[in-house]
Amino acid sequence: MQEDPSVQPSDRTLVALLKTCTNMKDLVRGSMLHATISELGLLEGNVFIGATLVDMYAKCGCLFEAQEVLDRLSTRDVVSWNALLSGYTEHAHYEDALLCFEKLQLEGIFPNAVTYVSVLKACAGTQAGEKGCEIHAEVARNGLLGENVFVGNVLVDMYARCGLLIKAQEVYERLPIKDAVSCNAMIMGYMDHGDVSDALRYLNLMEVEGITPTSITYICSLKAISKTKDELSGIKVHLEATKKGFLERDINLSNAVIDMYAKCAMISEAQKVLETIPCRDVVSYNTIITGYGESEHGEEAIACLQQMQVERIIPDTVTYICCLKACSSSRLIEEGQEVHAEITKKGLLQGDLALGNSLIDIYSKCGKCIEAHYVFETLPERDIVSWNTIIAGYAEFGFSEKGLECYEEMELHGVTPDGVTLATVIKACASIKALEYGQDIHGEILRKNLLKEDPFIGSSLVDMYIKCDELSMAQEVFDRVLIRDTVLWNALLAGYAEHERNHEVLNSFERMQSQGVASDTATLTCILKACCHVGAIDKGHEIHSEICEKGLEDGSLAISNAVVDMYAKCGLLEDAQKVLNKLKAQDVVSWNAIIVGYSQLGDSQMVFSSLNKMMGDGIRPDAVTLTSVLKACCHAALFDRGTAIYDNMLDDYGIVPTTEHQNCIIDLQCRTGHFKAAINMVQKMHCPSSVAWSSILNACNKWGNVELGHQAFDNLLWSDAEMLDVMEAV
Repeated sequence: MQEDPSVQPSDRTLVALLKTCTNMKDLVRGSMLHATISELGLLEGNVFIGATLVDMYAKCGCLFEAQEVLDRLSTRDVVSWNALLSGYTEHAHYEDALLCFEKLQLEGIFPNAVTYVSVLKACAGTQAGEKGCEIHAEVARNGLLGENVFVGNVLVDMYARCGLLIKAQEVYERLPIKDAVSCNAMIMGYMDHGDVSDALRYLNLMEVEGITPTSITYICSLKAISKTKDELSGIKVHLEATKKGFLERDINLSNAVIDMYAKCAMISEAQKVLETIPCRDVVSYNTIITGYGESEHGEEAIACLQQMQVERIIPDTVTYICCLKACSSSRLIEEGQEVHAEITKKGLLQGDLALGNSLIDIYSKCGKCIEAHYVFETLPERDIVSWNTIIAGYAEFGFSEKGLECYEEMELHGVTPDGVTLATVIKACASIKALEYGQDIHGEILRKNLLKEDPFIGSSLVDMYIKCDELSMAQEVFDRVLIRDTVLWNALLAGYAEHERNHEVLNSFERMQSQGVASDTATLTCILKACCHVGAIDKGHEIHSEICEKGLEDGSLAISNAVVDMYAKCGLLEDAQKVLNKLKAQDVVSWNAIIVGYSQLGDSQMVFSSLNKMMGDGIRPDAVTLTSVLKACCHAALFDRGTAIYDNMLDDYGIVPTTEHQNCIIDLQCRTGHFKAAINMVQKMHCPSSVAWSSILNACNKWGNVELGHQAFDNLLWSDAEMLDVMEAV
């Protein structure tokens, strides 16, 4: 900026130059102009120049300098105060903005609409709802509410951000002109406070009232849809935004569409949207990588990381955290190690604790506890998440004692455990049946009053007491938890099932239903197994109907297999076969359920028919399958067939015969009178079981072989400790 010292610029010129500096955020030239203005003695007496200079500093973020200029003005009007006030608000110095407003009033300056807009934004930023109410009353007294749409919109926004949604709605309904800004404020307010349905209601209201949505409208709506996972509404919003050309112009909107599809489990659609964005940014890739991680597509997440580097988009720490989570969910340890190497190379680990915690998490989840511990030890600082993650890793992979040591070390470091810590420590106690240690943690949970309203801690305690065979304590803990969710109920049901108290399983399930707690696949699978054991066919039918109504048959093979198993074990093979035939996908467990059922009924023909169909579908039999097939051979006295299957188990199926298979073939030999072969096999066994000797003893009784019967009886006593104790007592 070159100036002729002999020519003094006019006030208008100086103001124009200051505004240019403001628009360009050119603080250097603005400061030079400030010096010129001071030299000319124009600052103190010219309110117009003064206000423009305050505005320049405020908009450039130099709020201290803006305040200094304002303080030097001999005459301060509402414009100069507004310049400083809006600067504070614009740069999120909300407390300073409120203080500035108080000073303005003390000087007797009459606020205008611009003043109120800034101060209401400050109220929103500090969640000062009460102060906002006072400003609202002042605005109403000054008659600005009806005539100024900006003030009305900011009022709606202020109340919405402060969580005063009823007040926000009242102001909204009284607005003479409702536009996209006021609607967006309502949508965002409801979204921020978890009321998704009302947020979407305002989106529909805009359509009814003919208000044209903006990009912000669509972004907020997509966030709401992401939470409800309403994919049809999401597709509708996507098409509408595309039709209006918003997607091409707004990268934030495109990223919101990607996020919506990912959250709605439509990851392929999310990928398609990503590919259509002309100028993808790091947020675009972070969003899709997160989606791949949540849907356990870790390899695709890593491919996205590689693609963004090809496009010269620099990954940030969020990118790496998302990639590590994706690798963790898919157990991709090698890819995770490559990401770790890249992070280390860039020196990112020292400055980001969340990144360090993500590394501990992937190594822990993949069973690499040594590597997890190394990362943990090298962190410059640790938080509760670091400790929780390392303890959970040790507990998960059989190093519970080490997990408990970490917990004690954490306490020595003065880190206060939270609910997650205590639940994780309880899990470690459960895995090694450390009842006393678990009871100590239980005591700490009670002292912190965490049990009553935390079902996660409750379910961990219930599980621990069950694993330690303390069912009465498990029930007592369960009864003390006030908020009982599905996970807590499942822990109790699984405990009773584990201890074969199947009537209690069914009774507890009835209580669960009466309390309106939703059952999931784990619940229903547990109940179906209980129905098998007690022969509760009617209850089994009822559960099957519920599964069909909820559409769970197609979504979970495990639960479908449980239905087949329930019908088969209850002897309803026709029903079991119908369910099996309807399955879109079958595995070895599906076929084992039906084969076991036919085997128990002694229907060898259907056993072999099912075996042939199973192998025809490309499913290889496992050890359980062959046990059932050999038992069917026993019942039908199919000596040659059973012997051929047993002799060729390793060659035909890749299965090494187990003790159970040996017991089956010994039983077959005994039933068909092949004593010599049976005795030879028993003598070759490393440790013959009581089942094998029982088979020989029963056969001796049947065929009248007294000498061999005495030998079998003596061996049976020595092989069965419980029977030996009884005989000694006699």
